[in-house]
Amino acid sequence: MKQLLFFAYIWNIALSNQLMISKESQQFHSYSTKSSLKTKIGYKKCLFSVPSYVYATVKATESSLPHTFNVTVLDVKESYFEVELKRTDISEGWNMFVTVDWYFYIGRSPEYIPIFVYSGAGKGGTPL
Repeated sequence: MKQLLFFAYIWNIALSNQLMISKESQQFHSYSTKSSLKTKIGYKKCLFSVPSYVYATVKATESSLPHTFNVTVLDVKESYFEVELKRTDISEGWNMFVTVDWYFYIGRSPEYIPIFVYSGAGKGGTPL
């Protein structure tokens, strides 16, 4: 019975502190007359809340091209995130396909989830 209660307690913590991590990618045509461009990128799945963090990278889809880019995440919303693409090899625009890869997570980071194991003797808890 104690194991069942312990499992129910841990399950409740897991549900209340859901952590979702996802890796996605999108290829699209991009055009700019300047060395930078702001654009919005939609997630490929329905999310239950706004992601806590988005990390993105960008590259020319055609690997033989010399173009290199930096990407900065400007804003994160429930259905998309906004980025600034900045060309870094030269200070000019571009007209080509790019691939943006990104990771995002939703929820609290696992190191902040308080999990305690109780001794059953009323002595408090010991963190796992």
